[in-house]
Amino acid sequence: MADEVTTKFTSSLQHILAELQRLDLLLRVQVWRLRQARDHEVNLSSFYIPEEEVDDILGSDVGTPLWAALPLPPEMLKDVQAQLVFQTAVIAQQKAATTIPLRLDQLAAKFQLTQLDLDILLIALAPEIDLRYARLYSYLQDNVTHRLPTVNLCLSLLFPYIEDRLAAHSRLTSAAPLRQHGLLHLVHDPANPHPSWLDDGLTLDNRIVRYLLDGDEPDGRLSDYVEIKTPTIDMDSLLLPPDFAPRLTSLARQHANLIFYFEGVYGVGKQTTANAICRELERSLLVVNGEHLLKQAKDEQFAQIVNLIDREARLQETAVFWEKFDLLLTKENAARQHLVLTMLAQRPGLTILSGSGTWESASFAGQAPFVRVAFPVPDYDERAQLWQTMLGEETADAAVLANKFRFSPGQIHDSVETARNLARWRNPEHPQVETADLYAAGRLHSNRKLA
Repeated sequence: MADEVTTKFTSSLQHILAELQRLDLLLRVQVWRLRQARDHEVNLSSFYIPEEEVDDILGSDVGTPLWAALPLPPEMLKDVQAQLVFQTAVIAQQKAATTIPLRLDQLAAKFQLTQLDLDILLIALAPEIDLRYARLYSYLQDNVTHRLPTVNLCLSLLFPYIEDRLAAHSRLTSAAPLRQHGLLHLVHDPANPHPSWLDDGLTLDNRIVRYLLDGDEPDGRLSDYVEIKTPTIDMDSLLLPPDFAPRLTSLARQHANLIFYFEGVYGVGKQTTANAICRELERSLLVVNGEHLLKQAKDEQFAQIVNLIDREARLQETAVFWEKFDLLLTKENAARQHLVLTMLAQRPGLTILSGSGTWESASFAGQAPFVRVAFPVPDYDERAQLWQTMLGEETADAAVLANKFRFSPGQIHDSVETARNLARWRNPEHPQVETADLYAAGRLHSNRKLA
């Protein structure tokens, strides 16, 4: 399982394999100890606990497997310690010379993982790379069905003393980064209805396995609710009030965890502006279909999806754009609103919420900067310009349309497309948009009487 030492890492996998060499050394030590312990055992039945084993249990330290308590010979101990120091130094030198991003280090930075967290993660990752690790875990746990490393095995591999193992428990609680962000899961043994927490197996989330192996496909559980977009819109192309664009970009650059609330009716350019901001920041945009998520996801699934949105945005370093966020701002959705606001307050990246209603939040006070941005509907001259631009060579009186329909840019775009569809149906061979088509389309998209 060892990899050839190079002057630098040329891939994330090469780095992970080098880190696994440290795990190999720890496993060899524990295998040696287990073999020594078994050399002194009699052939035991699996249906009773013999007196010899009872005596061994009573004579061993609390919290220490019998095999783990066996001392290493001085020469072996010295050799193991020297190899660990050497391997750690070599990895540090290789990382210093590496010019490409290393996924393991990136994961640690994105989720504030400690070295202990990474060691636990590597122990859980190993069987996903080489199934021989699963067989070794079964051997050390004396159970062919236990192919996952248990909490007990993991901590026994990393720490010789119970005090250190107990202190390490805090890194495996539901509030610790590994589990809070769904990087690692605890698996209960179905054969034991009331297992000890130490008997729980450790398994790495599939999305994290793929990420560490250079996979960027989003978590499949998000596919119905989320779309990741590459920004293509220039800020200069937007029809915004004077100084809007530079202020938005300046705020987004100044505050990494800024939360915008874009307020305005449909079609005023909220998502388009978010797209342009992300292009300025060279970030992709994770768009949440807030209405669909609210309607389709049950409470437990909703909470899971909210956590997965945060995790995916961190993994891919995207901004988040939450469509129709204001649907959460009702008494009936108070619990769900709290879940989302709690997640957003802890997000390290840019978040843009959108809605048609006015909302000014104090929920992020002291946690993240919040700015409400009201998007106005275009005035007459701007509407006339938009009608003319979107109609292109098609003849129509843009000034009359601008006067009759006080539309947002999105509504003007939709009306022009509808008018073209009407013209296509009226004359399939020569679909020419007429004023009547535009008036009919305008009425379909209008929420108010004509002037």
